[in-house]
Amino acid sequence: MLTKHQVLIVEDELNLRETLLEYLQSKSLNCLSAGNYQDALTLFSDSHNYPTIVLMDIGLPDGDGISLAKELKKIRQDFVLIYLSAQNDPETKYLGLEMGAEDYITKPFDLRELMLRLNKAMSTHNMLSEYQDQIELSTLKIRFKSYELTDAEGNINQEELTDMPS
Repeated sequence: MLTKHQVLIVEDELNLRETLLEYLQSKSLNCLSAGNYQDALTLFSDSHNYPTIVLMDIGLPDGDGISLAKELKKIRQDFVLIYLSAQNDPETKYLGLEMGAEDYITKPFDLRELMLRLNKAMSTHNMLSEYQDQIELSTLKIRFKSYELTDAEGNINQEELTDMPS
């Protein structure tokens, strides 16, 4: 189910990054990897790469995973984001999940558990992507991917996930 997807691994710890890369490739996944914010942004932005899954650490040497996720979401929103982080405090988890991550896995973790969570997240993502992006009820329009609502007067209201109450 996951073999057609491109995975971007964003992890500054070299040993873990290489372990994830080797393990996911052994499961027939196409993978890219980056050790910092800027390299991840460059790889994600390249039109030849089309990561549909991003596994990302929160703590990066040149930035943080929350800010990077915001940048990636500006480029594209049609990817599954899963945080892999040693930061186990609830506030950081809430921020990551509110940012649109499908999951937040704390280190250390088991690779089999990661695969189970990846499969579950992609199953949900694939199922949701089959639904219409927009529905119209008379003059009311709802666009799910861009979080837009057009009311009866034609006014467009757009709400970002980060602005929604928790």
